Amino acid sequence: IKQYPLKNSTVLVGNKVFLLTNGTNYLMPDITGWTRSEVVSFANMINLNYTMDGYGKVTAYSIKAGDPIDLTSTLAITLGG
Repeated sequence: IKQYPLKNSTVLVGNKVFLLTNGTNYLMPDITGWTRSEVVSFANMINLNYTMDGYGKVTAYSIKAGDPIDLTSTLAITLGG
């Protein structure tokens, strides 16, 4: 029902494409190594609140990969080297 980047956008090799279906239950992906912009795109697409600390790529985050995402919670993300 929604995607990022938008239809007909050019995507570089290795960039992520996010597809949102009409489901409402989300599982946390492994976002280790994702960039700040990738995390922001993902979180905004599913309306998940987040906080970020640091610069670089994701080194740690507060919702375990594979766990259900509670959209009333806030995802805390640590970025680093």
